[in-house]
Amino acid sequence: MKNTNTFGVHFTLRQSRQVNGKSPVYVRIVVNKSRCELALKCYLKKEDWNTARGAR
Repeated sequence: MKNTNTFGVHFTLRQSRQVNGKSPVYVRIVVNKSRCELALKCYLKKEDWNTARGAR
């Protein structure tokens, strides 16, 4: 019997929750299709976010 496990970490910018023109940064951790989202309590402007890398 073969078991395969998956793991992923994705960083996102939530533009729908802006405060003073800055958006909060969230991290989504996915393990075997179960996901958990956490707020990093870090705010960035949209211009400072690199969409291709998922980072600033």
